[in-house]
Amino acid sequence: MSIKRISFLICIILVIGVLNACFAMNDSDKDTDTPPVHVEEATVTVEKDGVVTSKNGSFDAILTELDNAETSENENAIITININKDFQVGGKGYWELKNMSPTVTLNVDLNGHTVTANSGNVIQVRTPYTLNIDGADDSGNIGTWCAVGGSASMFYMQMSAGADARANVENINIVCTNLSKADQPALHLASGITTMKNVNLTYTGTDLPVSATIGDKYLIAVKQSANLVLENCTLADISNRNLSIHGVLTENQATFRMNNSVVSTYSGFNCNAGRNFVTNSKISVTSDVFRGRAEFAVADSELITQSSSLSSNSGRITFNYGEGKASVTIANGGVLRDRFVVESGYAFISVGNGKYVLGSDTGVSTVAMTSIFSDGMVFQRDMPINVFGTCRKVGAEIKVTLGGEAATAIVDSTGNFKATFGARSAAKGLTLTVEQLGVEIPTVLTYTDIAIGEVVVISGQSNAAYEVYKMEDSEKYISKADKHSSIRVFRSTTKYEFYELEEGIGSWHTVTSELLQKSSLISGDVSAIGYVLATRMADMLGDEITIALIDASYAGSGIYPWIEFDYFTEAFGTTSYSGVQSGINRYNDYVSFYLENGRYPISENEVSSYVEKPYTTTPGVCYNTMIAPIEGYTARCVVWYQGEANVSSHKDTYGIFFDALKENYKKAFSNNDLKFFAVQLAPYTTNHGDFRATQYLLGEADDTFVISTSREGPVFNDSDLAQGPIHPSRKSPVGNRLADSVLKNVYGFYADEVVEAPRVRSVTANGNKLTITFDTELALAYGSVLEGFEISGADKKFKAAVGEISGNTVTITADGIDSPEYVRYAYGYMQLVLNDGTVLPYNPSLSNSIGTDKSVIIGPDGTEYVFDGDSGLVIETRYVGNLTNGSEHPMPTFMLAVGYGE
Repeated sequence: MSIKRISFLICIILVIGVLNACFAMNDSDKDTDTPPVHVEEATVTVEKDGVVTSKNGSFDAILTELDNAETSENENAIITININKDFQVGGKGYWELKNMSPTVTLNVDLNGHTVTANSGNVIQVRTPYTLNIDGADDSGNIGTWCAVGGSASMFYMQMSAGADARANVENINIVCTNLSKADQPALHLASGITTMKNVNLTYTGTDLPVSATIGDKYLIAVKQSANLVLENCTLADISNRNLSIHGVLTENQATFRMNNSVVSTYSGFNCNAGRNFVTNSKISVTSDVFRGRAEFAVADSELITQSSSLSSNSGRITFNYGEGKASVTIANGGVLRDRFVVESGYAFISVGNGKYVLGSDTGVSTVAMTSIFSDGMVFQRDMPINVFGTCRKVGAEIKVTLGGEAATAIVDSTGNFKATFGARSAAKGLTLTVEQLGVEIPTVLTYTDIAIGEVVVISGQSNAAYEVYKMEDSEKYISKADKHSSIRVFRSTTKYEFYELEEGIGSWHTVTSELLQKSSLISGDVSAIGYVLATRMADMLGDEITIALIDASYAGSGIYPWIEFDYFTEAFGTTSYSGVQSGINRYNDYVSFYLENGRYPISENEVSSYVEKPYTTTPGVCYNTMIAPIEGYTARCVVWYQGEANVSSHKDTYGIFFDALKENYKKAFSNNDLKFFAVQLAPYTTNHGDFRATQYLLGEADDTFVISTSREGPVFNDSDLAQGPIHPSRKSPVGNRLADSVLKNVYGFYADEVVEAPRVRSVTANGNKLTITFDTELALAYGSVLEGFEISGADKKFKAAVGEISGNTVTITADGIDSPEYVRYAYGYMQLVLNDGTVLPYNPSLSNSIGTDKSVIIGPDGTEYVFDGDSGLVIETRYVGNLTNGSEHPMPTFMLAVGYGE
């Protein structure tokens, strides 16, 4: 009989005994010749300030009394609840001690008894106290907690962000008979640190609720900032195995560690976050052991799968040699083809019948490729093509073949290799192969449907990532997407890390109408401005040229996280620029904490430099996950749409960091001539003129072009209302404006045409008159009077200016400014334009109440204008300023001094 079958029978015997305990009456309550002695369900003991009090009662009554206590009543208390007999939880079926002080230690001792709950979260923790649950009695018999037909998780733990509650659960059987909600596992951990020792978690249900989908049920879900440690535990599903019950789910920044434990479920782990550890454990599953995008470190563990693959994981699996006990068994004598990393000097060696054991790597191929190398990839045409990866055998020769042409590379002392092909013209339908030479068991990595075309990087924060399906005119693009079959996207997973990923997390997709919709495979995750640009490029370059978008963007990210940490530290480590030192210290603190604890910190109590969202201010953490894994891949240009996260702290210094980012990206994408297209912040507030003016100055560099958004504020459709004014849905004008600039400055189109906004060439003064010279003939975008200019003296006390256009110059004056020193334009005064011509002053900080269903603008006469997402009343939200040229592109915001350009 197989080990797996024996384990399965043991689980059945165990659970039958447990269920008998759950549903049988306590012997002491049966009719006998002598009346039974009444025993209270529980005893509560409270030790506080050296005083110990104790009382007996029902479990519900004890919890209710604790729940009703004021927080101050239980500060620094040690509260112990001893279970005195088997019983069913009554009332609401769970506890939630909302007023429990964080200084409390709450002990719950089952003393070998069985507690059964019929509904709700049996244990619900929402405040950061310390919870200890022990099921054993003095003889070592362990207790049982049964969740019978519950309406939610057996154990639910969630606190406010950063709370560092602890839960320690040991010596207990947890039996779940019904995962009754599609989104609720047996244990649901959303924050804090939970440690389980000698815990047997078993699902015994025979069906799933109607609302559940095959494959979406988990015994344990670890989400948000939660951390889980399993020690000497078992996770088993002994229900109908076709229910597809999984072991552990992790999301966001959650992590888990497992040691000396056994998992027997449909699949093992579906993890999309963090670095997770499995040691000295046995995982026996029907499907994949590993799924998702997370990283796993596995040591001295036995993995058995009935699937043909160990993993559908797009993250990274690292096997550490440890004591050399690791083994993998693939169903039906299958071949181990998964991507993983094994400790240097070792590899998985086949011993027949689909079983592999960890041993010396002599004679075994150990090549691994980053995720950008996959079916459907696109290389940049007319530039050298780099193919790179890792190999554990230093000095090994790697053969790479692309479309019939071969190149070789030698693995360097760091375990990396790179093969380079000469520049090629556009092509499609190529095959790429990579293999390590001189091994007894060769493995050839093969990638198909390879194209050579144009590669554009889209990087920045949420407006760069803003999806096509949210655009105001999305249907126009979605309906025609299938006609642009030459467009492909590589979407990196939006995560951050404090170390550089080697293999990366991402995938290539050909853009179709289905892909652009929210319900698609990657949830419509295609950049709107990027896709508008790509369609224009496809129209101009022709369908024979494949257009590729590499989307490396992260909502809310600042500019620091996109600069390589070592480069950032070397360039700015001795400066006093805002946030530099704290960001560097945070990175180092997190790494040190991780090396010591195997996880990242979750509160200031653990690391003083802790912040809830390190991807806003910590250098390198976005570069690590979305740029570092593809260093060496070649691209033609970069679209950079970022700034909201830096608008307050870097209005004067932003350009310094942007220059560093450019040099970093030029190296990363193997192109010293890489062109950058920086999109200004869209109108969404009236006080960000200084930052937008700094963005304008980025365009002074020969390799950078600034794209104006001065007329693309929120128009208050459903998308704008749901996301707020910082994310205007009018993205196609910006994308087309971007396309005009890219097509002209990169590809040479429109050489003799005016297709970009005016650019200032010089600013001069003559008495009280100030003259601004532009690079093109000028015009008014609307109205008949020049608007949007202000001038000042040396004191920078600006006053509205009036003047006129003459060819490519503007001459202006302002009352009271006799010796102008500065000029600024479209600096922050905003207007809301309705479709009947009404123009309203717009001040979000005073009169705008953004919600999910309406926005209210108050006119100068006190009239309230209510927009509900369906009115269609708004034509544009704009910064005041009507200067343009033959392109009809709006002039970007700027502030310049007299003498500029001389």
